[in-house]
Amino acid sequence: MKRCIPIIYVGLQFLGVSLVSIPIVQAKPALKTENKKYVIGAHQGGFFAAFLAVLNHLAYCKRAHKIPVVYWDARSWYYRKEGFNGSYNAWEYYFKPVSNLKYVPKKDRLHASYDAPYNTLHYTNLDNDTRHTVHNLITEYIHINSIVQGKIDTFYQQHMAGGHTVGIHLRGTDKCIEMKPIAVEKIIATALEHALPDTRFFIASDEQQLLARAAKLLDGHTVIFYDCYRSPDTNKPLHIKNTDATRPSCAQLGEDVLVEMSLFALCDVLVHTRSNVSAAALYYNPRLKNVVVSE
Repeated sequence: MKRCIPIIYVGLQFLGVSLVSIPIVQAKPALKTENKKYVIGAHQGGFFAAFLAVLNHLAYCKRAHKIPVVYWDARSWYYRKEGFNGSYNAWEYYFKPVSNLKYVPKKDRLHASYDAPYNTLHYTNLDNDTRHTVHNLITEYIHINSIVQGKIDTFYQQHMAGGHTVGIHLRGTDKCIEMKPIAVEKIIATALEHALPDTRFFIASDEQQLLARAAKLLDGHTVIFYDCYRSPDTNKPLHIKNTDATRPSCAQLGEDVLVEMSLFALCDVLVHTRSNVSAAALYYNPRLKNVVVSE
């Protein structure tokens, strides 16, 4: 049996003219909160590829008036079955929940694609409008948890506060599959163009050899970097799980790159090639001056 929606007729007086028999359709009851829930799963990719995928879905949630939940399960490359930083949800190893709702296993559908309806954010989208739009999305939904934020704050206060810092991102290992590598010498020469007499250079890289070469090229300048594990081999990307017992868990590696990205966002200038890490820093700080080094 179909449910009838009542229609109410009212008479109105406007500028001396009577308007009668104007139908007003009674509004339907608001959707229950659970019906608005939208669970964002783990896109299988490097940390900031997965992060940008979350942003794609958050943008959809905002447009569609959905309430987002982010739940990264064992499909995340950063998942650790023992948990990490007090959580078993890999997203919350690093970030606070994006809403008060929770993921319900076997009931909620996980949306884990990179793209989302109406929106596809890519690390090449670095125009000012996009940077400010994404920054607003981050400000509304994404907040780093106190454990990780404490490490960011400590490093910043000890090594960066009160000075001029040029950030240098050197993406190594498997990046050569996507694009031709840029010579470290060219990247460092570009960074030096933006230096002041007292500039310190904050370098981050997924590859130890690249960081060592950059530091050597900057001999005589103040060089700082976050103390974390880096791949000793171009053929061993950090974000790919392996059985190497000498390296930290992927959960720890995810935290490390989040700290480094956050420190990039606090620099005065960022010199970089195209990557998800540098894009995330530019979204976090849309006023950050940046220089993209290309061929």
